[in-house]
Amino acid sequence: MSDLPPEPGATPDPWAEWLLTKRHGGDSGHREVLRQALERIRDRVLDGAQLAGAGTLLDLGCGDGLIGLGA
Repeated sequence: MSDLPPEPGATPDPWAEWLLTKRHGGDSGHREVLRQALERIRDRVLDGAQLAGAGTLLDLGCGDGLIGLGA
């Protein structure tokens, strides 16, 4: 998950803001627990996808990119 600031002049995306800053309620301990849980789910999804070679992955509605970046 990225903590990068938005590009200057960019319109904030409320969903992205929630994913990156509010989903964990501002609690860094909860954020870490959530990150670990989501990574375990991501790993199961990617294992099930059986990606191989130089294939292409399309992650629609990717949120914070957990699946796409993990792939």
